Amino acid sequence: MRTRFQGAVVVMLEMLTTGFCLPAEWYPVLQDTEVRSMGRSSMPTALSLSETNLLNWVYDGRLVRLESRLVDMRTKGDDLILVLQTGSCIYEARLAATTGFIPSLPPGSRLALTGIYSGKPGRKTAAGPELAGFELLLNSATNIVVLERPPWWTLSALES
Repeated sequence: MRTRFQGAVVVMLEMLTTGFCLPAEWYPVLQDTEVRSMGRSSMPTALSLSETNLLNWVYDGRLVRLESRLVDMRTKGDDLILVLQTGSCIYEARLAATTGFIPSLPPGSRLALTGIYSGKPGRKTAAGPELAGFELLLNSATNIVVLERPPWWTLSALES
């Protein structure tokens, strides 16, 4: 969606959007969009994903919940990037730095994350683009729950 909308977007605010639909490389784009608030609505229930069904275009744009192991944490511009692993799938979760404080989490922590699934297109096929991976877009720090910290008895801890 391309818009000149200058207001802040509020979670659980129902919006009406209108504009001109134009073809783009992967998805149609709504251009010259008008955005109007229609009032508040309740948050949808997150769809729980497991390691066996992670890569599927059906989840694109949907609120999902995943349990994953933290591989790494870094910043990129104004965003906090969490590199996560669920089963054999490695993906990133993105959180705007302005949405809340996140304490430093040690790699290996088991986390539950709730956010918007954003598919990353791969190569084009006759049936449409393949799904090359996905990113989880987090709304706030409250969308990250620590389920388990890694064991303290790591090899480096034993050596010291």
